[in-house]
Amino acid sequence: MALKIIRFDLIQKRIYFDVDAGTLTERTVQQIGSLIKQELKLAPYIDDNTMFTWSGFDEFATGTFTGIVMKMLDGWTIWTEDQGAKHRFKITNGLIITDPPGGDPFGTPTNIVWSIAEQSVSALLTSGGVVGASGSRPRTMDKG
Repeated sequence: MALKIIRFDLIQKRIYFDVDAGTLTERTVQQIGSLIKQELKLAPYIDDNTMFTWSGFDEFATGTFTGIVMKMLDGWTIWTEDQGAKHRFKITNGLIITDPPGGDPFGTPTNIVWSIAEQSVSALLTSGGVVGASGSRPRTMDKG
């Protein structure tokens, strides 16, 4: 199934992505950000400059690029609907953080396990007081 955005919740500042319960959804930070930008073209009343910023994807060797750092702004978070079965949402090739620091860029829907390869980097930043992350829900730290 192709990942898509179900809706933007303007009041709670949530971006809801569609996933199939009980399976694995794997996307890159670039795919997630590009999908948000694409959907915002259909919702012109939302200012995409207040939702997130991103940087990175710089070529440091021929054909080799840095990951993308996506900063969720002003309390915006990535969500899915609650799931009836455990579902893993794996985000690769980048890092999603909050700006200002101290928040968590991912929601807490039922039965979603967020899997972020660079979460260990985020955890180091958290312990240094740069960015916050919640440790009260399922997360995994993938190698790679």
